[in-house]
Amino acid sequence: MFPLFKPGILNWLGTASLMSVGSLYAVLPNGGFETGDFSNWEKLGRTFIETTDTYGINPQEGKYQVRLDTVYPRPNGVSNSGQTGNFAEVLDFIGVEGDPLLSLGNGEVFEGSAIKTTLTAVAGDILSFDWNFLSNANSQGFFNDFAFVAISDNFEELADTFSVLVPSESVFISETGFKSFSYQFPSAGSYTLRIGVVDVGDGAEDSGLLVDRVSLFRINPVRQQLPPPSFPPGSDYNSIPEPNSIVSLLALAVGGAVWRLWHQLCKHD
Repeated sequence: MFPLFKPGILNWLGTASLMSVGSLYAVLPNGGFETGDFSNWEKLGRTFIETTDTYGINPQEGKYQVRLDTVYPRPNGVSNSGQTGNFAEVLDFIGVEGDPLLSLGNGEVFEGSAIKTTLTAVAGDILSFDWNFLSNANSQGFFNDFAFVAISDNFEELADTFSVLVPSESVFISETGFKSFSYQFPSAGSYTLRIGVVDVGDGAEDSGLLVDRVSLFRINPVRQQLPPPSFPPGSDYNSIPEPNSIVSLLALAVGGAVWRLWHQLCKHD
């Protein structure tokens, strides 16, 4: 049976604790666009803050969501980009060398709209957001409009006109419905997040993208206080001696045993 000690003896442990996995949302200002504007975001092309009342599709969280579309996004200084597109500005806005959008394999981008923000992450952080790709393009057509996400130099298609689409209640003919994207950061640092939608080939058929609930999810260790020591029912832990008292009692017991043994030996002599 293990000895029982009263709580005072455990003071040397300090504030003992266990480490367990917890979670929290790291700060990502205006990730849900609930300010009703583009605070903390940069934008290019046709970008709008929408509500259910103004667009017919419910935001995933709160009252607001972002809509991007390719309905003639204008380059700077051009009143109507119907025959020119703003492809050069799209590439400049996403800020990487070459044409990473072409590498996605859907064809040459003609025009598009995008948003971006800069965030700070630690290794293991998870970025997530909800998106809904909208389009008037024919899935049997030659040109394949698409939506994309880029995190620093990593580019990924979200959806295109060949994706599974359903009838839309928005101004567009069809949509994917809301889906979720997530990305886990491999290392700590500053990252640029870009989200956009583009027309491929020409601007004859337009597409759009809804974005909402952009969040940075962090797995954090949580310190949990150890529970106080338990004692058998009916025991009085206040009467249990401290270690120094126990040592003294043991010393007296051993001394008494030695004295009795010596006394018995003296009798035999």
